[in-house]
Amino acid sequence: LLRRRLHRERSNLIENNIRFRCIGDIDLLPKATRKEVDKTIEETANCTGMQLTFALSYGGQQEIVLAAKKFAEQVKSGALKIEDLNEESFRSLLPSNFIPDPDLILRTSGESRISNFFLWQAAYAEILVTPKMWPDFQIEDLQWALQKFYQTERRFGRISEQLNRSVAESSLAKMKSLL
Repeated sequence: LLRRRLHRERSNLIENNIRFRCIGDIDLLPKATRKEVDKTIEETANCTGMQLTFALSYGGQQEIVLAAKKFAEQVKSGALKIEDLNEESFRSLLPSNFIPDPDLILRTSGESRISNFFLWQAAYAEILVTPKMWPDFQIEDLQWALQKFYQTERRFGRISEQLNRSVAESSLAKMKSLL
């Protein structure tokens, strides 16, 4: 199904300037499917509009292990030192490093787990759970999710008081710079 669909849609992707990318272990796909995936990635590589990313044979733990191995190899070769490891440098080694971290993860079917998806990237994502099954999900459900998301105080690991203090300190610094 994926192979046939990519073959049919490749020209539409190019015509609409859409870059196709994949995350996951595409080597696990059947050879003919992998060939179509590779061809679509290659032929859309210069598209600069929207990006369409498929997660195929993807696992968050697998991605973290791959990044850790890559870091270890670079340390072993002398390209990096252990001291070079921080959140930013590690993130750059993730195969999905070109995808922004999600702000919202919406789980359908009442499931409240993230199921090994974007484990590193989901650190500060808001998670909303709806009992609806994905095939039954409608525009009203998306509107509900976005409304809930916009009502959420995004703290990124801080507590409310720290956020308020940061805002106050930032405002005070701006006022001082104007004097």
